Amino acid sequence: MGKLCECGCNQYLPESLFYFSGNKKYYRKYINGHYWKNKKRGTPSEEHKEKNRKAHIGKSSTFKGKKHTDEAKQKMREKHIGKITHSEEFKEDLRQRMIGNQYAKDMKPNRTSFKKGGIPHNKGKQYGEEVKLRMKKASLLKWENPDYIRTQIIARNRSKINKSEVIIKTLLDEIQPNEWKWVGNGEVIIEKRSPDFININGKKQIIEFFGNYWHKKTDEKDRINLYKRYGYKTLVIWESELRQKENVIKKMEDFIWDSTVLEP
Repeated sequence: MGKLCECGCNQYLPESLFYFSGNKKYYRKYINGHYWKNKKRGTPSEEHKEKNRKAHIGKSSTFKGKKHTDEAKQKMREKHIGKITHSEEFKEDLRQRMIGNQYAKDMKPNRTSFKKGGIPHNKGKQYGEEVKLRMKKASLLKWENPDYIRTQIIARNRSKINKSEVIIKTLLDEIQPNEWKWVGNGEVIIEKRSPDFININGKKQIIEFFGNYWHKKTDEKDRINLYKRYGYKTLVIWESELRQKENVIKKMEDFIWDSTVLEP
């Protein structure tokens, strides 16, 4: 059993609120937020808070305008590698204490207001060219990560196969059963692109479905050449072509049984 909080609340301090000195284990005296309960003067009044706030107006941090050197950043990075900042017990304790907390209630509307027609905090803000360049580089760097690409694909409602793709999948199963898989959910990423269908039985073949609206500015040759660099042969089927299924089936058969397709 741990130590009781000294504020008189009869609650035990969580295991995360202790520290070691030598070989001896010491607990803190209070649960977070309970310190003022034990003070005779009580919780600071609004007048005291306002007085304290005004006393700091105009005062800037001693570190303002300064930057850490690359050497200092590297030392801080190495110091924290492998360290867990808070235990799971501490995180759960913090979460429970935030339930019903007035600060949490006040902040929640601010975080979500822009989603409900509110004004974003950065609306009308002008960024310098240097800042814009850094933001652009950071954004491009994210798209080098396959996991990030998958999350973006899912966010764009690509976690499920659409109706037109179901038609293509049905035709593929009729022509060549159990050899094609829909991977448009980001399961396969090739140079920031996620193909729609891929052969799973040894042939390097890809079938892409292009919607007339979403791909009207897309040149199918660019997509074909992209996958070709990785050894794949690609067939593009447009949404308008599905109106004549017989032609689509013939197009698929010619592509699937192409003898020039090499195995990986």
